[in-house]
Amino acid sequence: MWKTAAIIILIAAAGLHGQAPDCGPVRLIAPAVQRGAPLQVKIDPAPPDGKGVIELARANEGPRTAPVQVTGGIASYTIPDDLPLGSFAVAVTLDKKYPACPVLKVMPRLGGGQLKLTSLDPPGTRREGDFVNFALRGSGFDTGRPDDNQILINGKVQEIDWTQCKDDTPSGRVTSADRIELCHIPVGSANELALRIKQGDQVSDLQRFELYSVWSSTWAVALVSALVSHLMGLFVLALIKLLQRAQQASGTTHSVLETLFVDPETETYSLSKFQFYLWTAAAVFGYCYLVISRILVQRQQWPEIPDGLPAIIGLAAGTSIGAQFVTNVRGPKGAGGELPSFGDLVTSGGVAAPERVQFFVWTIIGVAVFCVAVVQHSPDLIKGIDPVPTSMMTMMGLSSLGYLGGKLARKPGPIVNEISIVPSESDDDMASAAATPQGPPDLSQAAAKAKGVLDTFTDVPPGNAKTAVDALNGAVTAAGQVKTARDGVAVTAKLGELQSKAEAAAAAAAAEFATPGAQPAARQAAEMAQRAVSALQELTASVTSLVAASVAPPLPGGAGPAFTRMIEIRGQNLSSEGLFEIDGQELPFRMLVEKDGKRLPEVVIREQDDPTLARVLRLSIDPAQLEASDFRTYKKWFGSSDPKTPKTFSVINPDGQKSDITFTVPPAAAQNPTKTGQPPAGGK
Repeated sequence: MWKTAAIIILIAAAGLHGQAPDCGPVRLIAPAVQRGAPLQVKIDPAPPDGKGVIELARANEGPRTAPVQVTGGIASYTIPDDLPLGSFAVAVTLDKKYPACPVLKVMPRLGGGQLKLTSLDPPGTRREGDFVNFALRGSGFDTGRPDDNQILINGKVQEIDWTQCKDDTPSGRVTSADRIELCHIPVGSANELALRIKQGDQVSDLQRFELYSVWSSTWAVALVSALVSHLMGLFVLALIKLLQRAQQASGTTHSVLETLFVDPETETYSLSKFQFYLWTAAAVFGYCYLVISRILVQRQQWPEIPDGLPAIIGLAAGTSIGAQFVTNVRGPKGAGGELPSFGDLVTSGGVAAPERVQFFVWTIIGVAVFCVAVVQHSPDLIKGIDPVPTSMMTMMGLSSLGYLGGKLARKPGPIVNEISIVPSESDDDMASAAATPQGPPDLSQAAAKAKGVLDTFTDVPPGNAKTAVDALNGAVTAAGQVKTARDGVAVTAKLGELQSKAEAAAAAAAAEFATPGAQPAARQAAEMAQRAVSALQELTASVTSLVAASVAPPLPGGAGPAFTRMIEIRGQNLSSEGLFEIDGQELPFRMLVEKDGKRLPEVVIREQDDPTLARVLRLSIDPAQLEASDFRTYKKWFGSSDPKTPKTFSVINPDGQKSDITFTVPPAAAQNPTKTGQPPAGGK
């Protein structure tokens, strides 16, 4: 028997090396047969009918034998389901051995078509140590006998447990004729898989797939991308910090973030800058995610800039530029609180602005969705960044137009840069000083300061500038001639006249400069007149305060000296018809000194572009003329000295926009700290 088997094996080996289809009197009627299908062997000439044995053999395996009936020279045999796929040499034994040809090829019972391997799911797979999990896609996979699907990785057949996918052993399952899932497949340290699928003699084309390291998970790449974006942001902040160090002489109190986000004109957080920086950071994050994924994870070439990013940056930059243009044309928004606040992003002068709210909301939504859309792509799959949908770009564009339209439609808001209150002392301090006989006021220091400004003027052109400079010169001369307390009282009135004359000349010079076609010298004349007025106003305030402290008679009832307290505010877009508050309590117009039959703030210098607004306003209060309730309110503000507790003066324009500035009594003079780098009055 074993000799017969050896002969059959030799015949099979010859068959496996290929024989002609009609190589002898014994032939297979169908050389390729599926499992479960009949195999017929024709013997010519036909031997006598009877029972025999059919043998199937191939190299390195023992032959399979089975009884077979031979009728009319035809031996019929049904291929069993457990017969391995592949090629077999066939022989039929009756009275003698009848080797058959050609070689028999056993096919699956339920063939899925031509065996193909088309892709890996995902196209590249992420290793977990020395193992990987992935799925194969193609066609012709055997679902009835999963073990017929032999997996060859880098030329080596894998031992697969086909019962189910497991986490601790090489395993898998055939889910359909076009998908096989594999789990815990060992790959060692290889960075590339060369895969084939084999079914018997059928072998798929070779497919190569990349292996990615475990750090290439979505969150790992997203974290690195965010870190790169933050490092770039920190680099920008470092440059700003270097700028601040170089400008330490200015005494700026802004943090580096405030320097980046604050609008220096209003000292508020700028919404247009916020959205531009936010979209820039999102774009940098998205591109870093793409670059890291394509170059470091997928080992591909440097990717192109995605089509959607330039449109996003362009829209954000256009909005920021448009906002600056509208501000230059229409004027800035109100400053609101004295110090910047994140509430500035959705308010204008302390008033909620609907168009700013919706622009802020859509900016946050757009940036958040963009970033989420980026990380939805696995680093081993990403090919590019999803473009922002057209509808979303349209919505963002409409939101930007609404924001710019709101800035254009809204009136410019108030900005208070400086406040000066004369006298600077409290009523109690002035009353105490009045109780003790005083000598003549010492005006030398105030006069010397004004003289220093006067000495800077050279080549003063004739006209309004010369009128203002002459007024300052006359005031300095008059202040220097004060010898007695009576002289001080007289010079106060004279300084007021000179100041009014200088202010009128400065306003006229500014109007000449604003006239279309004005000569270049008009600008120099207007600036010179304004400097002269500022120096004269400061001299008048100092002289008035010094004289009042030394010679003012007491109010009836011993309430304090008789005088007029003047509150002068400088800035932009200040409305004389607005509301004024100190520490949240209204300063009504009835408390102001009556002039020309009206109790209104005095417009000292008007805005050139809008004569209904002022750059300098003056509010005068005569405590002796106040009613009892107003006098009590006034005493809360100016009755006693409290240099450690700042008070807040607010200007509220008719449209609700406001601006705040703090001061203390004394010194009762302050400038916006963020504009000048000085700490707020009272050390706030």
